[in-house]
Amino acid sequence: MENTYNLIVFACLKWGYSAADLAGVSRLKYTSAVKIIKVRCTGRVGAKLILYSIRSGADGVMIVGWRPNECQFKNGNFTAERHVELANRILESRGFGNQRINMYWLSGGDAGKFVESVEDAYKKLEKAGPSLLNLEDEERKVEKKQVITTPAEWFL
Repeated sequence: MENTYNLIVFACLKWGYSAADLAGVSRLKYTSAVKIIKVRCTGRVGAKLILYSIRSGADGVMIVGWRPNECQFKNGNFTAERHVELANRILESRGFGNQRINMYWLSGGDAGKFVESVEDAYKKLEKAGPSLLNLEDEERKVEKKQVITTPAEWFL
């Protein structure tokens, strides 16, 4: 049986999500294991939220924002890039690898590039393998949901 990997996409409301929407309207095909969450600005997707996504069962996270120097909030995409780098360093230090979180910069008309980005992120997940958190037994998953901890406490 082939593994399917859960990929969470945080997409900039104005351009990243527009590219994803255009890909859907254009009936471009990509994996169905993608869950798209639109955010006002990718700069607001902090390392804690990224790590929480991994902790909650995602095998990987993809951030899709504006191209460099085109962000309507001036530096939101650069802030997101720093958060991605921090989260990748934390995951690497914990033995999860550094291929699970990826940043892509697109414009609203880049439907084809959005699909290519999803495929690229998914290939990186296939190379990294399933998240160690998703390989736990069912008792551990129930126990994990009952314990309330912040993402930073869990990873640090």
